[in-house]
Amino acid sequence: MPTSAKPQHCIVNKVEELIQNYRWKRPFLFKLFKKEEAKRIMRIPINLADKEDRHFWTHNGNRKYTVASAYKELVKNDQQREGQQEGTSLRDNKPWKILWNLNLKHKIKMFLWKCLSTALPVNEIIYSRIKTGSPICNCCGEGIETVEHLFFQCRIAKEKWHLAQLHWDGIEDQREEFKKWWSSLTEAKCSSEGMEHITLIANILWQTWKARNDRMFNNVQQHPLKIVQKAQNEWMEYKEAKDQERRMSMLETPRAGEPQIQRKESADTIYLTIAVQQRMGGWDMGIRTVADDDNKQILMVTNSGTKQWLLN
Repeated sequence: MPTSAKPQHCIVNKVEELIQNYRWKRPFLFKLFKKEEAKRIMRIPINLADKEDRHFWTHNGNRKYTVASAYKELVKNDQQREGQQEGTSLRDNKPWKILWNLNLKHKIKMFLWKCLSTALPVNEIIYSRIKTGSPICNCCGEGIETVEHLFFQCRIAKEKWHLAQLHWDGIEDQREEFKKWWSSLTEAKCSSEGMEHITLIANILWQTWKARNDRMFNNVQQHPLKIVQKAQNEWMEYKEAKDQERRMSMLETPRAGEPQIQRKESADTIYLTIAVQQRMGGWDMGIRTVADDDNKQILMVTNSGTKQWLLN
């Protein structure tokens, strides 16, 4: 793209006016453009076959433009740029894969995605986009409410993390940028306990956001200790519910490859089928006995146990 100013009274409007007999008009170029620009223009080859120019897309095998190929090219450029600036890119698959696989409610995963994608509507974001309201934190009034200020720098946030007694070895200095901090936090996991540590921190972030909204829209002020307790309770309840669901699933799954009992062909035979079930975490048990004949005609059904309805 030339930067030379167009000379006064110049009537040249098209590139073809700078070409004659398949060659650049050298004196004309040096008259209209700066010396270096004229030299660069002259290095552009001219098509000697007298064919019309055409557009083609170099980032696809068939040289045809597609939205998918353009998206891939943009993501690749972003990764290269972020990699040069930060050393890591949050568009890499690994951080996102860890986020979506966390043992968390989906609403909390979406909340974290917004934090990482600069989509959480904190005061600074809202003010920069629509120029209404104030970008200042309405809790402490001491700084602009960014994601980092809300979760780490506000004095209420600092008190909350102190009460939670959670330590982030080696990543305290990353709290100036939420993306870097989250990336370092997820990379620090090295065991199942590490994953639980991350999920608890995610619940504290979520309860912090809920408390912030209660303060703004309902004028309800919550003590930092209450925020931490709510996060711990919700984390434990969800964890126990998922563990119970996993145990029930394992209990109810039929044994793969268990051999089926083959009935022998004999007359006047009565077959008994017995089923037993026990409630998880208790002593209640139910037993059902079914008697049928060779024609699979049910002759009798009996239920017994402390909780017969378990097998109904």
